Amino acid sequence: MSTSYSESSQARDSGVNEEIIIETGKTKRKASAVWDHFTKFKGEHEHFEDFLSSLNPNFQLPCRNTIRSDVIDVYREEKVKVQTLLDGLSCKMSLTTDIWTSDHSRVAYCCLTAHFIDDEWELQKKILSFKKIPYPHDGDNLFNFMKENILEWNLDKKIFSVVVDNASSNDSMMRKLREWLLKDSLIPLNGDLLHVRCSAHVLNLIMQDGLSPIRGLIEKIRETVRYLNKSPSATQKFDTALRHCNLEGKRKVAMDVPNRWNSTYLLLETALPLKEAFCRLQRIDGHYQFSPSES
Repeated sequence: MSTSYSESSQARDSGVNEEIIIETGKTKRKASAVWDHFTKFKGEHEHFEDFLSSLNPNFQLPCRNTIRSDVIDVYREEKVKVQTLLDGLSCKMSLTTDIWTSDHSRVAYCCLTAHFIDDEWELQKKILSFKKIPYPHDGDNLFNFMKENILEWNLDKKIFSVVVDNASSNDSMMRKLREWLLKDSLIPLNGDLLHVRCSAHVLNLIMQDGLSPIRGLIEKIRETVRYLNKSPSATQKFDTALRHCNLEGKRKVAMDVPNRWNSTYLLLETALPLKEAFCRLQRIDGHYQFSPSES
């Protein structure tokens, strides 16, 4: 079975949905707007159904309401299982929490995870909550999030420690949480061990401070990665630069995550052997102005 894809650059430039021609033997099926459905699911769209049918004619696509209902049912079933497990534990547990902000919508979400050793002496981790948290992300809102989830999961008598990063809002939240739990003497040792600062975050702060002398170099490498990822033309020119420098086959540079120092190390490790290629790219591509070798 052969499958071929054709795309219209004219349609793409004009903003018209691309078309994919899926050829299976002598049969051709046209599935327009397929890419839209991969990023924005519209399961009831006839073209998307046609596309799925071309992959597997026996597949019956359920409507989105059915899928939503099934997902919620599974969630409720699993939540009952986790609640039963936590209620039956005789041990204390530690909680970790962190805020994640969506790059696309800039909406902030807070995740709460429970860590404990079960009766079989196996380390377990259960995500208890992943919810949107209102702005501002201050101590009051974080405390309300923690209190709400602790009560929902009936954990107020099981907490040993809470691990958070070094944000000042977390310091405020932990003070409020400690005061609340101490009212009924629900935490051991007067809460002295309740607040645990994330060692990974502390280490990252140390490493980022140590990298400050080469911050300009790192930013140029990041700009280079962004430039190469923004268009096929830039990528093609960089491939040409690699070929000119006999560096074909070298691992490409991947963007790092600023709050993970080891990813910045990998950024530098993969960029260093490509120094000559960056210089060559600047010669053959007039739009590229981020050669890190100039730093």
